[in-house]
Amino acid sequence: MRSAPWHRRRATENIVVRAHEHEPRGRVGGCFVRSLGTDRTRGERLQPDAEFSWRAGTARTRVEAARPMNACFPRSTPRGFGPPSAPPLAALFLLLTVAGIGRAQTPAAPSQDFSALLLPGVQRAVELGMKIEVGPTSDIPWREDYAKATAFYHKDVRLNYAGGIEGYVAGLPFPDIDPNDPQAALKIIWNQTFTPWVVDDARARSVEWASGNIVAGRGLVPDIGADLNQYQESMLIRFYGRFRVAPTPAMPGNRDRVLQMEALGPTFPALNTLVPNGPLLTYRYLDAREDDVWYYTPFTRRLRRLSPQIRYNTPGEVVIDLNSIFGFDAPIASYSWRLIGERELLGPINVRDYPAKWCPGDASFAPCDVWEKREAWIVEATARLPYDAYSKRIIAIDKKTWLVLGTDLYDGGGELWKTVFNLWRHMPVPNAEGRTEQMMLILAGTAIDLQASRALRWRFPHSRDVPMVQVNVGLRPIDFSVGRMASAFR
Repeated sequence: MRSAPWHRRRATENIVVRAHEHEPRGRVGGCFVRSLGTDRTRGERLQPDAEFSWRAGTARTRVEAARPMNACFPRSTPRGFGPPSAPPLAALFLLLTVAGIGRAQTPAAPSQDFSALLLPGVQRAVELGMKIEVGPTSDIPWREDYAKATAFYHKDVRLNYAGGIEGYVAGLPFPDIDPNDPQAALKIIWNQTFTPWVVDDARARSVEWASGNIVAGRGLVPDIGADLNQYQESMLIRFYGRFRVAPTPAMPGNRDRVLQMEALGPTFPALNTLVPNGPLLTYRYLDAREDDVWYYTPFTRRLRRLSPQIRYNTPGEVVIDLNSIFGFDAPIASYSWRLIGERELLGPINVRDYPAKWCPGDASFAPCDVWEKREAWIVEATARLPYDAYSKRIIAIDKKTWLVLGTDLYDGGGELWKTVFNLWRHMPVPNAEGRTEQMMLILAGTAIDLQASRALRWRFPHSRDVPMVQVNVGLRPIDFSVGRMASAFR
């Protein structure tokens, strides 16, 4: 893979402490990652801990932590997770303690290394200028019906010889994960597939997105000069784990064991080299089989059958593939799974801004918002298919919400190639009846090609007149049939 010169900055120069007024006394306060200097909220000049020093490394060196980053991992670890073998990167953070509410104070104890709380790809994004505000950890309870379904159904769920799932009806399939179980990683990724926040169906009406080069001093320079706002519907329906829309808890007569059907309306982001104005129709299955994929072109008013390979590739200068844009959205049987370990990470799991706000200046390739500490499983997915663009994926999955916190993608030589993360928020989401349900809603995301210095950013715009996203609206399987595509997406 071709390398590119990097616009780098020291992440240690981006540390400012911000106290959150709602935090209890004695709690570790939030740290706002931005240029070190005057804290505009209090007018204070903050300096790093006197005992802390850093050394700038090269583009390929790893972070030197206060303790080895793989302290809880098996001996065999992916690149970027092991102890350093060269001078560390400058992407090292200080975690400064806030003594009570109000004025930030430098702690007497040695500073904690913040870099161990980030995936390697996110560390690289921070070096490019991305800013992270660290807030308190959110307590996000499961929905009551989901918790009851988990208790009732999980004992009948098992993995089959091909890595598929049998006996699943609703709820979390594997609530008790044993790290010593050789099938632990497979169970974790199935839990992510049936996260507590999956919906019966959903409709999204619009998305804003831009892809382009990351340029020093300018940030993201969109290929078309600006963000593209595509007002075109996307739809999703689930066949298992249904709670709100009849039939529940699963679709009857599902002989093909369809897991979900998805119609991606916009050409964003992987299909901008094909005929514009999509959509892409995908059928996903529970069994170990590939997706069925079709592409509708309004110009010819015909539906074209595509190879599932289209979901794994990034043609031309497309930044990210369809299987990766939401962290992980691919057939599970397409990968060999291994549990790397469990670890505390920062993740944007309950952000503040809707719509998302892009970082200013150099970091305009990503949203700037609140991240928080989360307990996560780290799993490795090694590609089995020859047409997969990546040799492996390192996926961080939140233990409580079972959402993907971030994904690092590696090239055929085992080098970090791309990173993907999405912003989530626990918020009321409208349904078809005009009521709202408290859900985890994905609001925005970023994918960065770290080797080519390119990025894709996307977000749902906010509208007071028409909800951009609705859940549990009563969609039916026939709405996703090949024959309905022309009328649904004119």
